[in-house]
Amino acid sequence: MASRHAVLPASGATMYQLEEFPDVFADACLRDAEGRMLLLSLYGRDTALNQFVAAISLPASQLGVGAFHLVDVDGRRHLCDVGGADRLAKHSGRMPRQNLFGPLSHLWIYDKALQAPDLVNRIGWVLLRGAGS
Repeated sequence: MASRHAVLPASGATMYQLEEFPDVFADACLRDAEGRMLLLSLYGRDTALNQFVAAISLPASQLGVGAFHLVDVDGRRHLCDVGGADRLAKHSGRMPRQNLFGPLSHLWIYDKALQAPDLVNRIGWVLLRGAGS
């Protein structure tokens, strides 16, 4: 089986703000060795999340976003390359209305390759916390 290497941002961090979309926050981002996004877990209002999805779906010629920065609590910026929205899928849910932050949604954007193994090419993904580089 072919080995693929994934890199997680700093562990223990609570939330990252998307620099280009200040009303959207990420609590998890999984990137491959080239920095391409494999999994992104986002929180925000419906309109802010829909704006982000629309921006990564559009080509650069139509003012789409091909990469974005995650900013941690110390102000460090982490570049995340979208790598083509056609390979991505999404799943969303809403937080309960009676919460501290008001009406929030949770959105997961992930590479379709993470859903099931590629039997023809014998490639499969296993997500492990704390896997070494």
